[in-house]
Amino acid sequence: MHSALVIRFFLGGALVSLFSLCGDLLKPKSLSGIFSATPAVALVIVGLTLPDQDPWRIVLQGEAMIAGGLSLAVCCLLTAYLVGKGGLLRWLSPLLAWAQWLAVWLVLWLYFLW
Repeated sequence: MHSALVIRFFLGGALVSLFSLCGDLLKPKSLSGIFSATPAVALVIVGLTLPDQDPWRIVLQGEAMIAGGLSLAVCCLLTAYLVGKGGLLRWLSPLLAWAQWLAVWLVLWLYFLW
């Protein structure tokens, strides 16, 4: 049990560091966000779950990651629009976008669930 946690710890750290290095080496820097820690963490989760769990659990995790990514994209677009519009208070725009992220994620997750 403990050895699996140690392996997950070191493998996760190594992959996050590798993706971070790729992001630092990439030019232009505007594209470096593609190689942030999120893809590395997702790969580690799926890779380490594969030998121990039922394949349907891995599918469920992948679908939840897709739903979260799509929700984040919509959240970023909404936040940029609301902040750029300037009519709302600066702290209110991210709160509204976060609530929207949660709503979109729940709808997508329930869609994938059924």
